[in-house]
Amino acid sequence: MAAKLSDAEFIARHREANRKRSERTRERRYGAGRVALTVWVAESTKTRLLALAAAESAPIAVVADRLLAAALNPATPASEPDTLPLFKPDSTGSLPVESAGDHNAALMLEVDRRVNAGEKWRDIATALNEAGWRDKAGKPLVYSCLNEQWRAWKRAKGES
Repeated sequence: MAAKLSDAEFIARHREANRKRSERTRERRYGAGRVALTVWVAESTKTRLLALAAAESAPIAVVADRLLAAALNPATPASEPDTLPLFKPDSTGSLPVESAGDHNAALMLEVDRRVNAGEKWRDIATALNEAGWRDKAGKPLVYSCLNEQWRAWKRAKGES
């Protein structure tokens, strides 16, 4: 049996492990072309952003990145559904997913768009994982499971 660590040594090891883990995460994100951006926004804006991220089952960073890119892209019409909740008042009062309770809808809409564009399943899963999408359990997406979920979603909508 190994010798018991003192509290100070345990804390030092734990902090060092956290520092290294944080450093690896930062390097991985920089390598993927991501940079940190800290901004101050109105509380109501933050609340709407959190609600949209929860409705899409997507990380806040992914939703914010998508909305900012859409708002800053002059070729993107201002009436696109995914820009309404954060940048334009929504006259319907609804989120850009089929229902607030359907957390998988935004993911399936993105998968559907990519499938219709002719992307391969492995490429779709890889791109969505790199963008920060995760399954309901918070795990990275697997292409075979993504395919099954998409087909079930299409059947439920009566399109398959």
